[in-house]
Amino acid sequence: MQGQLMLRRAEPKDARTLFELRYLAYLRPYALYSSPENPCLEAFDGFAARVADQGQSQMYGLYLGTKPVGGAALCVRDGQVVLQELYVDPAMQGRGIGGQALRLLEARRPAAVYALEAPDDQGGGLFYQAGYRPTRQARQAGGRCQMFAWVKEAYKQVEILLSPLRREQLPALERMCADLDARRLYDFGGGALEQRPGVEALSHLLGAGKHHAGASRLDYAIEVPQYGAVIGLISLTELEWEVKRGQLAHLLIDPLWRGVGLGSRAVESACRAAFDKYGFRGLTANVLEDNQAALRCLERAGFRLAFRREGAFAVEGGEALDYLALMRRSGDGLEAPQEEREEPETASEDEARDEA
Repeated sequence: MQGQLMLRRAEPKDARTLFELRYLAYLRPYALYSSPENPCLEAFDGFAARVADQGQSQMYGLYLGTKPVGGAALCVRDGQVVLQELYVDPAMQGRGIGGQALRLLEARRPAAVYALEAPDDQGGGLFYQAGYRPTRQARQAGGRCQMFAWVKEAYKQVEILLSPLRREQLPALERMCADLDARRLYDFGGGALEQRPGVEALSHLLGAGKHHAGASRLDYAIEVPQYGAVIGLISLTELEWEVKRGQLAHLLIDPLWRGVGLGSRAVESACRAAFDKYGFRGLTANVLEDNQAALRCLERAGFRLAFRREGAFAVEGGEALDYLALMRRSGDGLEAPQEEREEPETASEDEARDEA
């Protein structure tokens, strides 16, 4: 295969080409398929209307350079990304295009649960190699054709990494901040971002969070190395080095990566840095009572309610919400043996003076 495979959102002008490629690709595997669901039986006008509308389904073309070689369609249903169609020009099959197309589609929502249904002789090996697994026995779908359901829990294969925040990561974090309302910015718990959202607010973290013992705070970008993506931010603030206490704050996760437990994993990684690397004894975290997602995330990571500040946050309409203070001690989680604990780096005298 020559050239780089590209995935491009389908436009009305692409409808005829994609329709013909789709028909040729599905003709053999669906030859035994007599149900009205057979894609080969769909009229061009219906297909073209779906390309033009794309309300529920997102339709794509696959291209090698400028040459169209296939297409795909997906939608979100019941919390799953359903791959409705994936087809490749029969003349181009056997060259790895299907596998590359799956990776390109999944990269658009890397932390999702993917589901698809396909005839028994269409792509079973391809889907299995890409990490999909059959979920139930085949169903008869008309004629002698059997349909198999496949699922891939992509988020389970995602590895996250916490790294010291760098300036080039700020624009990605700014875009995430733009999606949050003032209440959620306040609910970061750190007391800074709610007043000055955006890159300017984030820039002060670079200077404040120098990663050495004695720093006033430690700020981490949450990265997914396999996708080269920055998906969030988490900070250790209010650090009291003499008594080994601090606060977990500024937990922010990109909306595309939420709901699959990555926030809890980021919290756990930050706790391990505080407890195992720097020898802290306890961390607190503050959250508004109505932020159930944050509460569940912290509780899964071992935080427990310490006390409640009643009516600490006023919202529109005169309602006041309670602010919950949660705590986790080093002994509440798995702790590295003492001899394996890293010795924290010591700041130079000049750096310490700058921090002060």
